[in-house]
Amino acid sequence: MDEPTAALTEREISKLFEVITALKKNGVSIVYISHRMEEIFAICDRITIMRDGKTVDTTNISETDFDDVVKKMVGRELTERYPKRTPSLGDKVFEVKNASVKGSFEDVSFYVRSGEIVGVSGLMGAGRTEMMRALFGVDRLDTGEIWIAGKKTAIKNPQEAVSALLQRIARMKGSCSTPRSAKILPCPICPASHQRGSLITSGRLSLSIC
Repeated sequence: MDEPTAALTEREISKLFEVITALKKNGVSIVYISHRMEEIFAICDRITIMRDGKTVDTTNISETDFDDVVKKMVGRELTERYPKRTPSLGDKVFEVKNASVKGSFEDVSFYVRSGEIVGVSGLMGAGRTEMMRALFGVDRLDTGEIWIAGKKTAIKNPQEAVSALLQRIARMKGSCSTPRSAKILPCPICPASHQRGSLITSGRLSLSIC
């Protein structure tokens, strides 16, 4: 099983684990691939840890712990896993007002300030990807407004989004991806069309729409 819980709710995950437990009791062997440590420790008997395409260690779950696994995954000691940071947030640089696409999403409004990361969550089919495609101009908004740096902006296609200094990193594997060697900024423009954009430099508005 390769990341089987990626698109499941907590209730669905519990049901899946019940099935896995039942299969194990019946003598079925299962290879469970996941980056979610809580799942590995909940249902697995042994763990194989990999880094950079190589096996680092194979051990019984009962003989290791979360910190040891993470250390072997990254190749170093993590003394401060979640350091406290106080971000310096600036003015609004991107704002969506009452955006809608019939049959996909309705009346969406949010804004992003300089130095801020805003996440959009939801199950598959909730309209996340459709919303981001519309904001980037891949699909047409039926209603709503897009404001960039305090100015109302009409984005009718990906080229206009690129001109407005928006970036989009495609969600689907194989459609477009960021090279492993690339830094977060600059990063490739991926308008999800048959045309490729160019690299943009940091310093002005730079949003990654995934």
